[in-house]
Amino acid sequence: MKLLLNLVRKDFKRNRVITTALAVFLILSALLMAGGLRTAVTMISSLTGLNERAMPPVYLQMHKGTYDEETLENFVEIHNYIKDSLVVKMLDISNAKIIYQGETLEKSLMDNGFIIQNGGFDFLLNMDNEIAVVQGGEIGVPVYYGSELGIQVGDVITLHEGDYRKELTVSTIIRDATMNSALTSSKRFLISQADSKEFSVGANRERELDKWLKIFQLKV
Repeated sequence: MKLLLNLVRKDFKRNRVITTALAVFLILSALLMAGGLRTAVTMISSLTGLNERAMPPVYLQMHKGTYDEETLENFVEIHNYIKDSLVVKMLDISNAKIIYQGETLEKSLMDNGFIIQNGGFDFLLNMDNEIAVVQGGEIGVPVYYGSELGIQVGDVITLHEGDYRKELTVSTIIRDATMNSALTSSKRFLISQADSKEFSVGANRERELDKWLKIFQLKV
């Protein structure tokens, strides 16, 4: 050990600038590696916590139009590896009909849908990783729009089509384990059961904002 220290000391005396530069780069490399590992561990831990709480489906498919309910139920029943299933009703609204601070979301490339909170699994969570709850006249906005447009709790989102106009107050920012990523081209807004029924009535009165979709979800 003493011999190694002597060799390092002599090398340092002969090449002080080079040795110092190498030492600095080695220290910086170690710090960057430690920071990268810490970030990776934090990200993995966050994703694990989100998935454990939200319980996202393994398989999800959006469908417009009618479907054979009995066939779907039989499919789930005869495949033992399917633990649970959900058929979720989602209102697919054109971005031109969603208004925030006087401007529509037409510039957004996302497909936006409005749903009520799921039961069983695939929960939409608030920023505290708790299952989000909204009341009539309120809306939960995806964290993507909170980041991109600066939408905050207390802001107002307006749905406008013809003579129909509905203002919804943002009560929570939601985390969606299925569609959270900016790479996912669809985003889900959370609305109450009462507002969902109101939109359905509006559709029956030819004030339809857009079309209702069905989301088939399987948990294996």
